[in-house]
Amino acid sequence: MRESLQTGSTALAVLTMLACGPAIHEARFRQVAPRAEPHAITVFQTTRPECVFEEVGMISAEKRHLFVSAQEMLDAMRARAQRMGGDALIAFQEGARLSGSGDGAGNVRIEDKLTYSATVIRFTDTACMKRP
Repeated sequence: MRESLQTGSTALAVLTMLACGPAIHEARFRQVAPRAEPHAITVFQTTRPECVFEEVGMISAEKRHLFVSAQEMLDAMRARAQRMGGDALIAFQEGARLSGSGDGAGNVRIEDKLTYSATVIRFTDTACMKRP
C-alpha cells in the first residue's frame, strides 16, 4: 500500500513538472523536415539575417506561472523551431496576454501573462546556419 502511494505521488510530481513549462503554440506556413543534425537556433530581434531564407511558420510562448523564467521560454521556442525544421527565429517580440473573468457578484480576476513570439525561418544555404 505504501509503495503504491509513493509511486502515485512520484507520477503526480512528474506530471506537474511537465505541465509547468511554458505553453508553446505554432502555426506552420509549410512543412519541412528538421535538419539531420541538431544545431543552435539563432535569434534575431531587431535585425534580419543577410542570407536568403524561407519562412516556415510562427511560434509563440506563454508563461504559465511565476516559476517559468524568460530563458526557459526562449529555450522551449528554440527547441520547437528546430522540430519545425527551422534554423533561426526572426522578429522576436515580447508581449503580454491579458485575460479576465468575473463571478457575477462584482469580483473580477485579471491575469497578465508574459508572451514571446517570432517567425521561424530556414536558410536556403546551410552555411548560413554558422553565421551570426
